[in-house]
Amino acid sequence: MKIELSNYHEIIIKMKHPIICIPRICKSITQQDIKKVFDTYNFGIIRNINIVQGNENNKVFIKFNYWNRNLQTQQFRNAINNKQEIKIFHSFPNFWKCYKSFSKL
Repeated sequence: MKIELSNYHEIIIKMKHPIICIPRICKSITQQDIKKVFDTYNFGIIRNINIVQGNENNKVFIKFNYWNRNLQTQQFRNAINNKQEIKIFHSFPNFWKCYKSFSKL
Protein backbone atom coordinates (compact mmCIF):
# COMPACT_ATOMS: atom_id res chain seq x y z
CA MET A 1 0.00 0.00 0.00
CA LYS A 2 1.40 3.36 -1.02
CA ILE A 3 0.66 6.40 1.14
CA GLU A 4 1.32 9.86 -0.23
CA LEU A 5 3.25 12.14 2.09
CA SER A 6 0.37 14.63 2.45
CA ASN A 7 -2.02 11.81 3.44
CA TYR A 8 0.54 10.37 5.84
CA HIS A 9 0.92 13.77 7.54
CA GLU A 10 -2.88 14.04 7.87
CA ILE A 11 -3.06 10.55 9.43
CA ILE A 12 -0.33 11.43 11.97
CA ILE A 13 -2.09 14.68 12.92
CA LYS A 14 -5.39 12.85 13.47
CA MET A 15 -3.69 10.28 15.71
CA LYS A 16 -1.93 12.98 17.73
CA HIS A 17 -5.04 15.15 17.95
CA PRO A 18 -8.06 12.86 17.82
CA ILE A 19 -11.51 14.42 17.70
CA ILE A 20 -13.64 13.17 20.58
CA CYS A 21 -17.23 12.17 19.87
CA ILE A 22 -19.99 11.89 22.46
CA PRO A 23 -22.68 10.25 20.31
CA ARG A 24 -25.51 10.71 22.78
CA ILE A 25 -25.89 13.60 25.19
CA CYS A 26 -28.89 15.23 26.85
CA LYS A 27 -30.31 18.19 24.94
CA SER A 28 -30.03 20.43 28.01
CA ILE A 29 -26.21 20.14 28.14
CA THR A 30 -24.40 23.24 26.87
CA GLN A 31 -20.91 23.84 25.51
CA GLN A 32 -20.01 25.45 28.83
CA ASP A 33 -21.17 22.32 30.72
CA ILE A 34 -19.02 20.09 28.52
CA LYS A 35 -15.98 22.37 28.79
CA LYS A 36 -16.31 22.50 32.58
CA VAL A 37 -16.36 18.70 32.85
CA PHE A 38 -13.44 18.16 30.46
CA ASP A 39 -11.43 20.90 32.19
CA THR A 40 -11.67 18.95 35.46
CA TYR A 41 -9.91 16.04 33.72
CA ASN A 42 -7.06 18.38 32.70
CA PHE A 43 -6.61 16.79 29.25
CA GLY A 44 -5.59 20.07 27.64
CA ILE A 45 -6.93 23.15 25.93
CA ILE A 46 -10.16 22.69 24.00
CA ARG A 47 -10.28 24.39 20.62
CA ASN A 48 -13.89 23.73 19.70
CA ILE A 49 -17.01 22.00 20.99
CA ASN A 50 -19.55 21.32 18.27
CA ILE A 51 -23.04 20.24 19.35
CA VAL A 52 -25.13 18.61 16.62
CA GLN A 53 -28.85 18.83 17.33
CA GLY A 54 -30.83 15.59 17.25
CA ASN A 55 -34.47 14.69 17.77
CA GLU A 56 -34.20 13.21 21.27
CA ASN A 57 -30.50 13.67 22.08
CA ASN A 58 -27.58 15.66 20.75
CA LYS A 59 -24.19 14.53 19.50
CA VAL A 60 -20.97 16.33 20.47
CA PHE A 61 -17.57 16.66 18.81
CA ILE A 62 -14.64 18.02 20.81
CA LYS A 63 -11.38 19.22 19.26
CA PHE A 64 -8.34 20.00 21.37
CA ASN A 65 -5.88 22.73 20.51
CA TYR A 66 -3.28 21.35 22.90
CA TRP A 67 -3.01 18.11 24.88
CA ASN A 68 -1.34 18.14 28.30
CA ARG A 69 1.60 15.83 28.85
CA ASN A 70 0.59 13.71 31.80
CA LEU A 71 -0.14 10.03 32.31
CA GLN A 72 -3.93 10.37 32.47
CA THR A 73 -4.05 12.34 29.21
CA GLN A 74 -1.72 9.92 27.47
CA GLN A 75 -3.85 6.95 28.59
CA PHE A 76 -7.02 8.71 27.41
CA ARG A 77 -5.53 9.53 23.99
CA ASN A 78 -4.12 6.02 23.55
CA ALA A 79 -7.48 4.46 24.39
CA ILE A 80 -9.33 6.83 22.03
CA ASN A 81 -6.84 6.16 19.22
CA ASN A 82 -7.28 2.41 19.80
CA LYS A 83 -11.04 2.80 19.25
CA GLN A 84 -11.95 2.10 22.86
CA GLU A 85 -14.97 3.51 24.65
CA ILE A 86 -14.07 5.95 27.42
CA LYS A 87 -16.45 6.98 30.18
CA ILE A 88 -16.22 10.60 31.29
CA PHE A 89 -18.04 11.08 34.58
CA HIS A 90 -19.85 14.41 34.73
CA SER A 91 -21.83 13.78 37.93
CA PHE A 92 -21.15 10.41 39.50
CA PRO A 93 -22.58 7.88 38.74
CA ASN A 94 -23.59 9.58 35.45
CA PHE A 95 -21.16 9.58 32.54
CA TRP A 96 -20.78 10.26 28.84
CA LYS A 97 -19.49 7.56 26.51
CA CYS A 98 -16.67 9.00 24.41
CA TYR A 99 -15.19 7.63 21.22
CA LYS A 100 -12.76 8.71 18.55
CA SER A 101 -14.60 10.52 15.78
CA PHE A 102 -14.04 9.44 12.20
CA SER A 103 -16.08 12.34 10.80
CA LYS A 104 -14.29 14.99 8.80
CA LEU A 105 -14.95 18.21 10.68
